[in-house]
Amino acid sequence: MEKKEFPYGESVKFGWETFKKNTWYLIGISIVYLIIQLIPNIIGLFYPESTEAEIIEISISQIVQGGILVLAIFIVTLILQVITNVGIMRISIAYTNDLKPLFKDLFQGWDVFWKFIGCGILVTLLVLGGLFLLIIPGIIWAIKYSFAPYLVVEGVSPVEALKKSGELTKGYKWDIFLFGLLVGLINVLGMFLFFVGILVALPVTLIAYAYVYKKLKEFNNISLASNLLEIDTPSIAEIEGE
Repeated sequence: MEKKEFPYGESVKFGWETFKKNTWYLIGISIVYLIIQLIPNIIGLFYPESTEAEIIEISISQIVQGGILVLAIFIVTLILQVITNVGIMRISIAYTNDLKPLFKDLFQGWDVFWKFIGCGILVTLLVLGGLFLLIIPGIIWAIKYSFAPYLVVEGVSPVEALKKSGELTKGYKWDIFLFGLLVGLINVLGMFLFFVGILVALPVTLIAYAYVYKKLKEFNNISLASNLLEIDTPSIAEIEGE
């Protein structure tokens, strides 16, 4: 199969144009998404380190109660992080499919919750295994399986998602690596702009990455009977036609 041109500029342009048409919606979900992802750090700000004298005065019951509270917060945060990661991917993919997502779609990832976690564990183990070997294999495998979570979000099983991600990235690993650097640079620049810029950079790059995912599927003639959206929303064309 002849290698097709990788959509560097095309994908970023699509992300930017989509952001301009849906600015406040994308800023809103980005704020909520970032807050949820940063909950552990935010909580840490309200719990400064205790002195040695304070630690001695803490009773066993207080330690147990504190441990239960920390565990509960950890579990709830983990669940919210998984759900919103699924949601943000679905929303990004939705725009590449001419769909208009709603705010509630950020939290509609329950149907693939365990599959998403399973996929994450498999990818992490493979990448870590590669890093322990000679580092380079870990980087290659990280790129090879980078689209597995997107495939799981569209209803593919974790193991099959790994296989299909390998097919999608075949012949494009170097391009994906360079694109990842580009996306990372855009987000870093966004953070430097008083952190406000990340509210623009994040949705633009997420949608751009989803666009790359879509184009790679087209290059490989991979068509999915997507359960993408539970998003029960009209297409952008239908909305603009009203």
